[in-house]
Amino acid sequence: MKKDIYIKSFFDENAKIYGERYLRLDTPRDILFSRRKSILISLIKELQIFPKSLADLGCGSGEITEAIMSLKNNHKEFNKILLVDSSKNMLEISNERIRNKFPKSNIYSINESIEENIFNNKGEYELVICTGLIGYISDLEKFCIYIRNISEKNTKVILQMSIKYHLLCLIYSSYMNLIRFLQKHKLRRRNFIFTNFYSLKELNKIMNSHGFILERKRKFGFDIPGFNSTKYLTKLVKFLLPLDHLLGTDICLVYKLKNKIK
Repeated sequence: MKKDIYIKSFFDENAKIYGERYLRLDTPRDILFSRRKSILISLIKELQIFPKSLADLGCGSGEITEAIMSLKNNHKEFNKILLVDSSKNMLEISNERIRNKFPKSNIYSINESIEENIFNNKGEYELVICTGLIGYISDLEKFCIYIRNISEKNTKVILQMSIKYHLLCLIYSSYMNLIRFLQKHKLRRRNFIFTNFYSLKELNKIMNSHGFILERKRKFGFDIPGFNSTKYLTKLVKFLLPLDHLLGTDICLVYKLKNKIK
């Protein structure tokens, strides 16, 4: 619970900064944020996904939702939008962004943690996206149940997450273990946001058990947490970016609901 409170506080305080990361390319993390959006949009175009309803889990400040809605044929309004985020400030920014650009859309907001409220949902949606939340999810089963509960038959789900066994992610996992050790022995008092890494096999097994099948996957981006202000790493990431489909630290997954299992 203490961890969740700190995470909510962190994102509340940094809500505006996170929104700006889609616009600038000053650090490896900024580049990753921009890449997240471009890869997701390219997959939606490629698969010709034009839903009338959309749920964004961990919506942040709403840039990706806005970009998807802007793709709609003839800019027609979506029937309904669901924005979910545990950060009140993030959700307010996201709501304002979407309402200003698409004033006729029906927007529902949930300012709660998905894991703590897996049955608190509002309707079913044709497209469900989750671009940055999985790293903060500690229970994949609850996460997938939530997705199932807001999905209708043939719903598309687009998930993005870091790759558990990528070298950079393994290094960061070791670093987090060191932080845990220091905190346990009271050698470090400063708070730290720990993230979770999952393998595709782990996620796929649970998604399959709830009736989802994997249709597409693509590596992308270079997430190098902890070194965001290093200009040399930023240059390296920009240089390697054309090869991220082979070397990327993250993966974009497209699932389709075939059978809604109760």
